[in-house]
Amino acid sequence: RIPHYLCVRHISGRLVTEDGSPLAGTRVSARRGDPWGFASSDSNGVFSNTVPDSGKYTLHFTHSGCRVYYAANGATSEWHDATPITITDTNITDIQFTVPDDPASLCQ
Repeated sequence: RIPHYLCVRHISGRLVTEDGSPLAGTRVSARRGDPWGFASSDSNGVFSNTVPDSGKYTLHFTHSGCRVYYAANGATSEWHDATPITITDTNITDIQFTVPDDPASLCQ
C-alpha cells in the first residue's frame, strides 16, 4: 500500500490573456477546503499544480489585489461563479485559463 502523502495528482494548463499572450510568473492556486496546491506559470503561461487528493478544486490567482477564478465560460472575480475542476484517479491537463488583458478589470 502506498502512503497517502505519496498519492498526488496534477491539475495543469495554460494561463493566457484574451489575445493569447501568456501570463508568466503568476502563482495559480488549486484549492479545495484546506488541501491545496499552487504553481507559478512559466514563460509560456503553463502551470502544473500538485494536489493531494481526488475531489473538486477551484483554480485562482491574484492580480493587483483582484482574485481571479477559472470559469469554463470565462474568468470571474466571483468564487461562486467559478467552475470546479474535478479530479479522480487521473491527472487533469490542458486547462485553458483565459483572462482579460487586464485581469484586475474583473474587480472594477
